[in-house]
Amino acid sequence: MEDEFVNLFSNLSPLESLFSEFKHTKFHDWKAQLLKDLKKDSVDNLLTTRIEELDVPVYLESENAPISHSISSLRKAHHPEFASANDWEICVNIDTADLLKANKQALHALQNGATAIRFTGHEISNQEELILVLRNILPDIARIHFDCGEASASLLFMYQDEIARRKLDPLRIQGSVSLDPLGDFAFQGSFAYSKEESMQLLSASVDFASIHLPLFKTINVNAATWHNAGASAVQELALAISAMNEYLVDLKSDKEKIARAMQVTMAAGSEYFLQIAKFRSMRILWHMLLEGHALNADDFPLWISSETASRNKTLYDPHNNILRATTEAMSAIIGGTDELTIHPHDIYYKIPDEASQRTALNMHHLLHDESNLDKVLDVASGSYVIEQMTSDLTEKAWKLFLTIEEKGGFVAALRSGFIQDQLVLSRAAIEKNIRTRKRALVGVSTFADAKASVHVEIQSQRDPLAKLPEILVVETFREASIFESLRQAFTLEKSPSAFLAVFGDEVKRNARAGFAAEFMAVGGFVSISGEAQVALIDQLQSEAALNAQVIILCSDDDAYLQAVETLLKEGWPSVPLIVAGNPSNAKQLEELGIHDFIYIGCDVAAVFGNLSEEILH
Repeated sequence: MEDEFVNLFSNLSPLESLFSEFKHTKFHDWKAQLLKDLKKDSVDNLLTTRIEELDVPVYLESENAPISHSISSLRKAHHPEFASANDWEICVNIDTADLLKANKQALHALQNGATAIRFTGHEISNQEELILVLRNILPDIARIHFDCGEASASLLFMYQDEIARRKLDPLRIQGSVSLDPLGDFAFQGSFAYSKEESMQLLSASVDFASIHLPLFKTINVNAATWHNAGASAVQELALAISAMNEYLVDLKSDKEKIARAMQVTMAAGSEYFLQIAKFRSMRILWHMLLEGHALNADDFPLWISSETASRNKTLYDPHNNILRATTEAMSAIIGGTDELTIHPHDIYYKIPDEASQRTALNMHHLLHDESNLDKVLDVASGSYVIEQMTSDLTEKAWKLFLTIEEKGGFVAALRSGFIQDQLVLSRAAIEKNIRTRKRALVGVSTFADAKASVHVEIQSQRDPLAKLPEILVVETFREASIFESLRQAFTLEKSPSAFLAVFGDEVKRNARAGFAAEFMAVGGFVSISGEAQVALIDQLQSEAALNAQVIILCSDDDAYLQAVETLLKEGWPSVPLIVAGNPSNAKQLEELGIHDFIYIGCDVAAVFGNLSEEILH
């Protein structure tokens, strides 16, 4: 039998053997079949799907496929550093609040497979403290990054002294100090000094590193903060390129030094294919930018550092953050990141424990050693949809970049409020989709555990000594925070309860009771259903109804008006009353005192906001 199988396919080419059984379908044939199957006159609205600013085609064939982007050639200069084609540096963030602990944690991470360490915080203030935090760490083996705000510049000089003291080869020292005064201006509202002085300091750092640590990066354009502030992929790319351009224009150093000193940090968000395209687009935009400055882009490959996004992470049901981070990490890796930080799932509400830190680190190893994502360079190349998204992102981001330049550049566009206005529109669209549950946050806005609780141990505070902002400050946010704050207000002592009064048509009441229970869990309400065979008035006299904080009527639309009129005669319940559904006579029900209706697409946050006003005040 095996010989017969071999003989059958021995004379066929690989493609023939794979596709000979299938008839090639043209687009117009596929569309005609779709019209027939759906019994519609037009299916044009089904031929694209909207993802942020992009209209993504659902059907592409070779005849109209987009141009394939050779992302691998744009990244090739990094390959000698990696063990395999699509390798990436495994980076772990270490807080320097306790220097001895920071050193111990860094060593532990390196021993367990990390290849890069990013020290964060402001506690390293002199050479002795730097020596302490770097004890037993080999800077010529592991990449060392310092993300320490204003202290980063002085750390560059101290770090070079430490390299010289250890007599290490400067050409083997890689890593970075996170100097990004333009980004700091956007998110803090002012420069540490003046813009001119900040640029002079940065220029001095670039020149110093180019001589003493030539492979060390001194400019880190942090695009991840834009993503976490609500920027779309187009905006994140455009703002990154705009800041890079302003550095190339305003710094007094040689442009080649500036280009060589620059890296970008990007956030890997939840829109899987879009994020893959975003990373690929970043390399194309970088090359376009350098060509505009008459630089040979092949000589200055962009180092892309990435991190899992914070915008979509949740406090409730936080283990879902592990799943979110996994897909985000995959999109960054497939998109071609050079370095990746996977944040622990619990970092958003407490100091991560050893288990969460280990899980985050092992996610790298699973994707690398078990999933083998390091083996194929630019695996997304040739994917029609991803290639189309890459083209569209590049075109739209470049167009927005040019618009910012017309406004006077990055800083001028911040001072005029243009950039902030763009972010407001993007964030408003995100929040609308979150509030109406068009965009799901599992464990928070959908499939929530009503009995779950969370204790927030860390609170962010603005530095009281910070300079007064000169502009409208850009702020980061988390999409789930609006639900979480309401839920925390409802469940200060114990989980509140919702009583589901069921009556009328069996199918409708059961469907709406199920929907209402899932809906109320978003606010931490435990739902208790009445008994359909018991009269509505009697249901509301039950112990469960009398102890509930809200009553929800679950029936068919035609039954609601009579039910509400009956309740008015018998004495309105002492707690808020909600109708499950969006009946055509909602106006009449509102006139009788019903203020909230819950249904697919309603503003969930508004419903719970109204409830909080009625219940808590």
